[in-house]
Amino acid sequence: MGFDASWLSSAAMVDKTAFRLWKVIYPPEQQQNLIGRFVQRAVTLSNENQFSGDNREWFLGSVADAAAPLIVAFKDPAFREENEWRLVNPRIISGEHFNYRRSGHRIVPYVKIPISHDTAMRSLVRGPYFVNDRGSEDMLRYSGFQAGGNIRDSKLPLRR
Repeated sequence: MGFDASWLSSAAMVDKTAFRLWKVIYPPEQQQNLIGRFVQRAVTLSNENQFSGDNREWFLGSVADAAAPLIVAFKDPAFREENEWRLVNPRIISGEHFNYRRSGHRIVPYVKIPISHDTAMRSLVRGPYFVNDRGSEDMLRYSGFQAGGNIRDSKLPLRR
C-alpha cells in the first residue's frame, strides 16, 4: 500500500509514539557497510567509556535498541522492485495495537496503525497471488479508501 506522505508525517502515531519513515535498503554491500559502521561506533564508545557492571548492561541494551530500527530497514535484493519504505519506531511498542502474524515459518511482530482518513492511501500494488484481481479494488472502495485509480500488479514472481 502506498500512503500519502503528509498523512504519514502527521498521523503515524500509536499509543502516543511517533514513527519515522525509513527507506528499505536492498544492496547487501550497503547493509554490511551500515552495520560495520554501527558496530565500530559502539565498540569505540564502549572502549572510551570502559563500561562495567550495571552500566555495561545498560550500554549493551542501548546498543541493541539502537540497532533494531536499522535491521528492520534491510531486505533481500530480490525485492528491490518494491522500492519499499517502512514506518519504524526505535521504542518497543506494546498494548492494544501490538500483535504478531505468521509469515511462512516465522512469527513476525507488527503494530496496527489506525487509518481513519479516506485519502491516506495513494496506491496499491497487488501481490503476485492477486494479479488482475478486482476484489482488492472493491475491498478498498467498500472500506472507504481511495487509491486514486493507482492500483497495479507486482512484477515479482509468486514464492511457494
